[in-house]
Amino acid sequence: MFGDQNCFTNSFQSIQSSLAAVSNRLSTLSSSLISSTNLPVYLQNYTFSSGGVLTPYFTIVGGLPTNQSLRRTWNLVTAGTISTVPSQIIFTYDFSGVVSTYLVTIDGTLAGTLEIGGQVYDAATYFATPTLDLDTNILTLTLNVPIGATAGDFSYNLFLADLADGCSSYCDENQVPLSCYTYCFG
Repeated sequence: MFGDQNCFTNSFQSIQSSLAAVSNRLSTLSSSLISSTNLPVYLQNYTFSSGGVLTPYFTIVGGLPTNQSLRRTWNLVTAGTISTVPSQIIFTYDFSGVVSTYLVTIDGTLAGTLEIGGQVYDAATYFATPTLDLDTNILTLTLNVPIGATAGDFSYNLFLADLADGCSSYCDENQVPLSCYTYCFG
């Protein structure tokens, strides 16, 4: 009878030792993995508009981590066609439908490329400083179309720097009492 108890005790101790070893290994692995505050995030449920000038194939908005803690660069990719070439195109991204712990904020810095009718341009030369209305959560990009640009394929790959502190405050004026929140990247 005592032999069975010793066997049970030995088996239980062996299982405990195995679980402790697995736990230690997981702790070691998790410390070497990429932090959850430094992962890319791609947004969904936003609306895009070009005022009817662009027939889009697709649009993508992604928050990419940078080499600075809690800093993201927002990457906006759009491709489509334009049949006429106006002197200016205003693009809007409405992020009010996005459900995420990440809030799009920008500091105004823009870099990237623009392609119109087979010609590639420096986006920073032709896009005005982007604006983001935090009350409506709408990002506006104004493109001053390069002289001589022709109709056809159109695309851009833009990078917008987020705010310096990585946080933005928001107050929900529809709630009583007034509720304010601070969203931070990361």
